[in-house]
Amino acid sequence: MGLGVLAQQRETMRAAANAAEEALKQWSKTILEGIRPPSGPYAFFHHNAHALERLKDVRRTLERLYEGRTTLRVLDEQERALIPSDWPGGTPFPDNIQAVMKQSHEVNEHVKMDFEVLYMFGNILLDQWSLCVAYAAGLPKPEDFTFLGLVQCLEDQGFSGPLTELWTRHAPDMLWLNGQIRFYRNRFVVHADRPWQRGNTRSTFGHEYALFVPSPPGWLADEEIERKIKALLPLAPQWLQQARDDYWEKANARALLARLLDHLGEIQSKSDREAVLRFVGQFGTTTPTFQVVGARVLKFIAEATGCMDLITKSNLSSVNLGAPVA
Repeated sequence: MGLGVLAQQRETMRAAANAAEEALKQWSKTILEGIRPPSGPYAFFHHNAHALERLKDVRRTLERLYEGRTTLRVLDEQERALIPSDWPGGTPFPDNIQAVMKQSHEVNEHVKMDFEVLYMFGNILLDQWSLCVAYAAGLPKPEDFTFLGLVQCLEDQGFSGPLTELWTRHAPDMLWLNGQIRFYRNRFVVHADRPWQRGNTRSTFGHEYALFVPSPPGWLADEEIERKIKALLPLAPQWLQQARDDYWEKANARALLARLLDHLGEIQSKSDREAVLRFVGQFGTTTPTFQVVGARVLKFIAEATGCMDLITKSNLSSVNLGAPVA
C-alpha cells in the first residue's frame, strides 16, 4: 500500500509542477504580448526565468525525495524479512542484514539532505516569484521585495490596488510558506546557532517522512517553555482544543507546537504567529512531510501566479519591466 501511495503522490507532484511552470510562462507571455517592449534584458523577465529555473530545481529535488523514500520502504521490508523474530538481544546481526541496515542508513541521510535542499530551493523560488510580483504590480523599489518583504508589506500596509486580490485569495498560503519555508530554512538549515538534534521521523509501514530538529536536553528551561507553549492552545484548530486532555497532540508540548506551525496561516493575529515562530526557534519542531511541503509550494506558485496573470492583464499600465540588472 505504501509504494502505491508514493507513486500516486509522485504523479500528483509532477502535475502540480507542470501547472506551476505553465503559469509562470503564461504570465511572462501576458506581459510580453500586452506591452510589446523593445528587445532588452528587463528585470521582470530576468526574475521570471530564475523562478522557472528554481521551480525545476524544486521538482528535481522532489523527484529524488520520492525515489529515496520508495527505496527506504523497500529496504525496511527487506530488513523485516531478514531478521528472525527470535534473534537474541545483544548478538550482532549477520553481514547480509548489516549490509541492508547500512544501506538504509545511507539512503536515509540522502533523503534528509534532499529535504533540506527542498527548503533552500523553495525559499529561492518564492523570492524570485515575489520580485516578479513587485515589478508586475509597479511597487516602489521592486528590487527589495523578497518573499518576506512582500508578505510583510501586504500584511502591514495593505493595498487599495490590485494586489488586494492576491492577498485576499492567498494570504493563508503566503503566511504558511513564510513560516515554514523561509523560517525553517533560516533557523535550522542555513543559520543554525545551537547544537540542534538534527534527525527525522518516518513511518515503517507507510510513506511519511518529516524532519525532527529539537533543542538539546538541558539547553533551555524545558518545563517553563512547555508551559508557555501549552498556553497557546487557543490558537490550535478547534478540534484539537476540544480533544481529550490526554490526546497526544494536546498533552505534548512539542506535538502541539508542530501542529500550531502546521496551521500557521490560519492564525489571524500577527503577534500570535510571531509567538509560535519564536517558540519554534527556541524549542525546535517536527516539520510537515516533504510531500506536504512540496505540494504547498507547487500549488501556491501555480495558483498565485494564475491570480497575478489575471491582475496583470487588467493593469498593464502599472507594470514596471525594470531596468537591466547591473
